[in-house]
Amino acid sequence: MNSEEMRAMVVEQLDLKDLTPDMQDQIIDKFTENTMKKITVALFERLPEGAKAEFVKLGDAGDSAAVLKLLQDNVPDMDAFVAEEVKAEVAAFKEFQSGS
Repeated sequence: MNSEEMRAMVVEQLDLKDLTPDMQDQIIDKFTENTMKKITVALFERLPEGAKAEFVKLGDAGDSAAVLKLLQDNVPDMDAFVAEEVKAEVAAFKEFQSGS
């Protein structure tokens, strides 16, 4: 799932379509930043031990395309996992908003 797909999902799931684009961007930017950090940690934990050092090396080099390929090659159903994680974060955000 790329950032545009995540953005569209968040706008829909959080029902932000009635907000101004600037307000949408502010909420989505913060939500996406926090969610991507959590997802990255979760994906790292799912990597085989041999791929973790490569992940760190590629991340330190700033090679995001190679990191993505490494994850896709080593994490089964990565896109489905990411989508589920985003849904879980949306649900948590909604719960927080409702004060429950």
